[in-house]
Amino acid sequence: MTAYQTSYPSYTVHTGQVSYTSYVSYTVDVGQGSGSGRDNDDGGGYEQFGTSLAKDGGTYWLCENLPEEDPCRVILKMHADAQVQAAPPRPVGRGRRGYPKHHSNLERNSLSVSGDLLEFPLLPDTFDIWVPGTPPGPVRAVYEKDFPHGRHYDVIYHDPTKRGPLDFTKATIR
Repeated sequence: MTAYQTSYPSYTVHTGQVSYTSYVSYTVDVGQGSGSGRDNDDGGGYEQFGTSLAKDGGTYWLCENLPEEDPCRVILKMHADAQVQAAPPRPVGRGRRGYPKHHSNLERNSLSVSGDLLEFPLLPDTFDIWVPGTPPGPVRAVYEKDFPHGRHYDVIYHDPTKRGPLDFTKATIR
């Protein structure tokens, strides 16, 4: 078993001309799989979803209607947690493109968060957050504005089986 340690910026505080960034560390143990012999476990630490594989990293968000070969189909919860905690607590300015941006839940997904909501891209297989100038991908975290610590969130994704502009579907946690 190998242990990897990573840090990501949790939040930045600006005081006059000086900025302080708080870093949160995670240690992740990467093993050789559970070897449980369950029917859905190949013994190599992977759980099968048809032909797609999810790393044996514990709890994950499943974006069921994304193509099985899409790496965004499965987002490990530990990665999503880290990215959401590091995501900005306020939307980009009016008239500007980018993230986070307001989320109105026009699709009426059954979200566990409410209030003034923001959406922010989630990336697969990383603790790092999305940065401007890079593709956001199809998956978004939805969380309450100005609630940075202990932030609760849901995961939604652009569902390719839906037509039109209202195409978000809530991911399921497993």
